[in-house]
Amino acid sequence: MSAFETYAGVFRISAKNLLYYKADFILNMLFSIGSALVMVFVWMAIFAGSGQSSIGGFNAESMYAYFFLFSAIMTFTNSRIFNYMQGDIDEGTITLAMIRPYNYVIQLLTVSLSNIMVSSAILSVPMIAIATLLVPISVNMYTAALLISSIAIGFTVSSIISFLIGTVAIFTTNIYGFRYVYWTLFSIAAGGTVPLSLFPQSISNFLYALPFQNMGYLPVAMILGKASMAQVTNGLIVGVIWAIGLAVFAFFWWKKAKRHITSVGG
Repeated sequence: MSAFETYAGVFRISAKNLLYYKADFILNMLFSIGSALVMVFVWMAIFAGSGQSSIGGFNAESMYAYFFLFSAIMTFTNSRIFNYMQGDIDEGTITLAMIRPYNYVIQLLTVSLSNIMVSSAILSVPMIAIATLLVPISVNMYTAALLISSIAIGFTVSSIISFLIGTVAIFTTNIYGFRYVYWTLFSIAAGGTVPLSLFPQSISNFLYALPFQNMGYLPVAMILGKASMAQVTNGLIVGVIWAIGLAVFAFFWWKKAKRHITSVGG
């Protein structure tokens, strides 16, 4: 069996396992819509309190659409590799996974990609539908290409960071604190609470230099026409630099971490 057939099999099995738990999908969908609605209610109060029809170039409808689109994009870029690694360590199966005739890291990436594709196909549709009811959305081929590039970069960076967090479990056996810190940082730095363009310039410039904007803010800003070509170009370049740097670090870190792997839990 070729390597492609092996990983294709892993992809199919992972997708089937995910589809088997339909209740999880319903709960995730409700949670995603609920999270977006919470931010919509917050910004409804902000608009009402300010008495302004536009804040930072966003009117009320485009701001509400922003958060539904953010939730949709997050399903494409939100890698949960650390969950799979934590599970392997908790169940004591990571040592067995390491000696199987395929690369463990590629297996993790395949499972993550499978889950993201299935989740995106189901969870992102209602989010995008709601957003289109709020504001007209029109994306040409050129913007679509840039959008796909940004999402791909976001997924890559998210996967590497998630993998690095997952390796921490090799040394601590529990990464829940790291995951909480990551999600808190992600919600701010990726634009999950406030669009990055609304921060003071010194703060927004700092956030633009971090590896998170391609995971949420930049793709959404492109869809809504809120990002200039210079901002898109800069965001893609910064994302690629971070992806390369993190990948190199992860490669050497994984070589060291593998030497410390023990079968936790039997």
